[in-house]
Amino acid sequence: MKGGNDSPYKGGTFRFKLELPPTFPFKAPSVTFQTKVYHPGINEEGHICVPILREEWKPSVTLSTVLAVIHEKLNNPSPDDPFEPDIAMVLKNDKARFLATAKEYIKKYAT
Repeated sequence: MKGGNDSPYKGGTFRFKLELPPTFPFKAPSVTFQTKVYHPGINEEGHICVPILREEWKPSVTLSTVLAVIHEKLNNPSPDDPFEPDIAMVLKNDKARFLATAKEYIKKYAT
């Protein structure tokens, strides 16, 4: 997945694994980023914090919707509902430092 042109992840290419459980679509797929990302909603293990993959999952949710939500979450980091509270605090209190660190991660892991 490519980082959006208007996001902190511009220029990065991020790999992730999408796994469908045997009970899909009655149980949500799991998504794990294989590329390290400096992001408040993606933890060190690569798990992404999106409600549609947790409490908001419904069997009617399509895989294209899942991909769109992941793309949106990647490109629009928010300090709300974080998996990584320390990164969320940096984003909230020192956006310039957050952007610089995100760019460092892109150079190191996502190019």
